[in-house]
Amino acid sequence: MSGRIVSPSNVFFACFTAYRERDYDKALTYVAPDVRVEVHTRGAQDPSCGIYEGHAGVRLWFARVDETWAIDEQEDLSAVVTDGDNVAASTTAYGIERATGVKVAIRTAMFLTVRDLQIVELVEFHNLDRISRAVQLMTSEE
Repeated sequence: MSGRIVSPSNVFFACFTAYRERDYDKALTYVAPDVRVEVHTRGAQDPSCGIYEGHAGVRLWFARVDETWAIDEQEDLSAVVTDGDNVAASTTAYGIERATGVKVAIRTAMFLTVRDLQIVELVEFHNLDRISRAVQLMTSEE
């Protein structure tokens, strides 16, 4: 991404791009040192599922994702919506589960909070059944 990072959506795009390029040091420049990341997946057997805190936690999460999935570089970023400091994004990553060799399409909904141009919180839901439940829960509280 070129240009200055001036908004929460710019922060998201810059971090997402660095992550896709596997430049984890650069990705962490957009992440607050005390960040909290929650990853909810289709099953507890997925080693990337869990709560991660701080830069060390994010590095562990990145490593677990890399150990579990061989993701193609053609990740589809289908929607990004911002509301103040909040960013919601939807992606689909295509690749192979390393342990089984099975081809996968991992649909993800991400909800981020950005403060002072750094991500302070990220909650991810993988695959449509979880995403649908999350949306239902969010809309039922309104």
